[in-house]
Amino acid sequence: MFHALDVSQYDRVRPLCADLDAHLAPHAIVAGAALGRVYVDDPARPAAALVCNAHRYYLCGSPDEEAFLDGLRRHLLEDIYPMAQAVGEPTSFALHYGAGWEEAVRRVMAGKDPLPARRRYLECDAPAHPGPVPLPEGYCLRAVDARLLAEERLANRDALQEEMCSERDSVEEFLARSFGVSATCGEELAAWCLSEYNLADRCEVGIETTRPHRRRGLATALATALVAEAAARGIRRVGWHAEVRNAPSIATALRAGFADGGEYPVYYAWFDEASNLGAHGNTSLWAGGYAEAAGWFDRALRGDRPPYWVWWGAACAYARVGREDEALAALRHAVVGGHLGAQALRTSPHLAALQGTPGWRDLLAGLEPEAPSAGA
Repeated sequence: MFHALDVSQYDRVRPLCADLDAHLAPHAIVAGAALGRVYVDDPARPAAALVCNAHRYYLCGSPDEEAFLDGLRRHLLEDIYPMAQAVGEPTSFALHYGAGWEEAVRRVMAGKDPLPARRRYLECDAPAHPGPVPLPEGYCLRAVDARLLAEERLANRDALQEEMCSERDSVEEFLARSFGVSATCGEELAAWCLSEYNLADRCEVGIETTRPHRRRGLATALATALVAEAAARGIRRVGWHAEVRNAPSIATALRAGFADGGEYPVYYAWFDEASNLGAHGNTSLWAGGYAEAAGWFDRALRGDRPPYWVWWGAACAYARVGREDEALAALRHAVVGGHLGAQALRTSPHLAALQGTPGWRDLLAGLEPEAPSAGA
C-alpha cells in the first residue's frame, strides 16, 4: 500500500535512508530538520519509502514492494502531476533512488519520459580544511544575517531571500537553523553561499554567483568561507552536488578543498510535456545526436504552446539534419517568444546551414533596424 506518514512517525524511515548517505536531504527530512513529506508501504513497519520536498524525491528501502510501487505511480499521475500543472510550480522534479531501484523507477515513470542523468557528489572535511580564500579586490565578505537583509537598497536581496526559503518555511527559520556567507560589491549582492539541510555534524552547499560577477573567483572564496564557518559550528562533513557535465561547478568545489565522492544516477521530469520532451531534445543536441534530437523536438512541438526555448532547440536540430524550411519556421516562433536577437542566430554553430538562404536573410532583416539612408 501507499500511505502518507504523520510527521511524528517520520523517524521510522531513518534506517531505510542508509543507502542514500550522499544525500543529506532525506535524512534531514525524516529527522524533522527540513521541510518535506514521507510516504511508505506500511506505517507501522515501513519497508519502502518516498521522501520528498518540493522538487526533490528520494526512493529508499526495498524496491520489491509491488503495492507501494502501484500506489506511488497513482500518486504521481493522479496527484503530483495534475497539481503541479494547475499551479505551474514547481516546474520539474529530480528523482533520486537507492541501490536496486532502477527498474522499479522505470516502471513507475513509464509513459512520462523522465530524463536520465548523472550527478557527482563531493565532500569536504570541515575541521581539516586549511581556511578561507581571500575575495577579489572590490568585494566584501558578509555573513548572511538579519543585518545584511535589513539593507533594503541592496540589489539581488530578493533573490537571496528566495534561495534561503528553498528548504525553510521562512527567512526567519533559515536564520535560526542555517547559515551563509555572501560577497557584496558596493550596494549589490554579487554572490552567496548557503548551508542546506543542516543535520547534526553535516550540511550541504547551495551557491550562486550573479551573472555580471562570474569567473572572478567569488564562488571558490565563498565556499571556503562557508566551510570555515561550518567547522566553527561543529560541522564535520560538508557536501556538494553537481551535474557530471557541469565542469565549472566541479572545478570550483575541488579548488575549495572538496574531494570527489563519486557519481550517482538521477531522473529529471518536467510536468509540462513539451518541456520534458524538449529537455530530451536538448540533451541529444548537446551530445551531437542530431537526428535523435529532431525526433524529440518533433514530439515536443505537437503539444499546445511549447515554450520558446523548445522552438529554438528544434530549429537547431532541424538545421543540423537538413530540414531547412522547418528550421526557419521554428526560428520564427523562437524569435517571437524569446525576444532573440540577430547575434544569437549568427553565432549559433547549429544554424550555419541556414545562413545565406532567402529565409535566413528575411528573418535577419526583421530583427535588425534599417540602415540610415544616405544624407540622413
